[in-house]
Amino acid sequence: MGEVNVSTVEQPVADEEELVVGSDVMYSLLFGFVGSFVLRTAVVLGLPDIIARAGPDETLTLKQIASQLNSKSVNEIELQRVLSALVTCKIFRCTKVGTTLELQYGLTPASKLLVTDNPHNQAPVVLFQTDPASQAPWQQFHRCVLYGEQPWKSAHGKDAWKYFNDNPGLSKCFNDAMASGTTVELIAHIMHDWNDENCLKILNNCKRALPEKGKVLIFDFVVPPNGGIPHMFDMVMMAHSDGGIERTEEQWRKLLTTAGFSTINCIALLQEQWLIEAVK
Repeated sequence: MGEVNVSTVEQPVADEEELVVGSDVMYSLLFGFVGSFVLRTAVVLGLPDIIARAGPDETLTLKQIASQLNSKSVNEIELQRVLSALVTCKIFRCTKVGTTLELQYGLTPASKLLVTDNPHNQAPVVLFQTDPASQAPWQQFHRCVLYGEQPWKSAHGKDAWKYFNDNPGLSKCFNDAMASGTTVELIAHIMHDWNDENCLKILNNCKRALPEKGKVLIFDFVVPPNGGIPHMFDMVMMAHSDGGIERTEEQWRKLLTTAGFSTINCIALLQEQWLIEAVK
C-alpha cells in the first residue's frame, strides 16, 4: 500500500476551524448594528430611567416596567425579548427573586450612563449616532476612498454643519451629544471635527486670548499604536465630518508645536481619552 498523506487528511479539519473563526469575526461585525439599535430602543422607551426611579440598586419585574411605558397596549412578550437582548449586551442585569423565581431587571454601569439625571448621561450620543440622518453617510462611506468625497455630503447634499442649520431637531441632538459627560470645558471633543488647518486657527485664537504661560486644555481621544476605540471613532470622523480626524499623540504634539505652544503634557484618562495640556 502507498503512504497516506497525513497533511491531506488533516486539511479539512484545519479548514473547518478557520471557517468557524472567520465566520465568528465576520458575523460579529455584520450584526454589530443590532446592538446599537437595541440600545436606541432602550433609550427611546426610557427603560434606564424607569428602573432608576425605583432606586440605584433596585430591580423591577417585566410587568412593573411595562406598566410605566407610555402606551396602553404594551406587548410584554416583545418587551421581554428586548430586555433579554439588553441583558446579553450587559446594559441591564437580570436576577430571579421570590418563590416564583420571577425575573427582575436592574441597572449596570452601562445603563447608569443612560439615566437622564446622570451628569455623564450618554443617551444623547446614542440617539444622535443611531438617527437615520447619521446612519445614511455609512451607505456612502466607500466614496471617500474611491473619489475623496465626504460621506455626509454624499448622503445629504450638504456638509454636516449646513445640515444641522437646516434641521434644528438633529442640531439639538448633536449639541446634547457633544456636551454629554464633558468634564473639561475649554476644548472638549471639538478638535477632532477639524483638519489641521482649521485646528491651527482655533488654537491661534486661544493663544492670542491667553496671558503668558496660560494653558489650553484639550479633552479628546488619542489613537494608540495598537488599535482600540479611537480607531472606530476615526471612521465616524470620516463619515460625518469634512476633514475631521482622531489623532495619535505624535500628531497632537506636532499640531500644538506648530501652533507655538512651548510645553505639551498628555495625560491618559479613561477609555483612551486624554487630557492634553498646552502651555503658551
